[in-house]
Amino acid sequence: MSTRSVATLGMLTALVAALGFLLSGVPNIELMTLSTFVAGALLGPARGAAVGAGAMAIFSGFNPYGMAPPPVYAMQVAGYAGIGAAGGLLGGRADLLRPGTAWRFVTGGAVGFLLAVGYGALTNLGTAWAAGLDVWPTMVGGIAFGIWHAAWNAAVFAAAGPPLLAALRRRQERLV
Repeated sequence: MSTRSVATLGMLTALVAALGFLLSGVPNIELMTLSTFVAGALLGPARGAAVGAGAMAIFSGFNPYGMAPPPVYAMQVAGYAGIGAAGGLLGGRADLLRPGTAWRFVTGGAVGFLLAVGYGALTNLGTAWAAGLDVWPTMVGGIAFGIWHAAWNAAVFAAAGPPLLAALRRRQERLV
């Protein structure tokens, strides 16, 4: 891996973590999911996963509200690795997230919604594990909290995802 690639990974990891801290005072309103997805779209699944895992490790490890218990922390990091990998697998598919078409709202929103639901499921599993709780009641209890997060991400991905990916894709050759 070139020095430029390492620097790009580091800068994107820091950017994603900083975006997490930016809105950390507002529950379930965040820009980390979209920015991790975009990093994956720019860098590919493996490097996108590295950006997502690194950014969440920093954000959760230095969270102003305290670090999550180890099982939750592990699930948070794994969840964001998955989001970065998903960006690498789906973000470059122009037919899915093409700007300027009505489908961008549907597909972008669906991708954001599903990524947030998947992440919420992982963190709820980590919570059940950490607290020694039954899995299903914990999952059901997390639905109300997670619905707002999923709705937020659906809106952000629908509105900002396709144009952001298109603009950054034009400059991709300079980043990697």
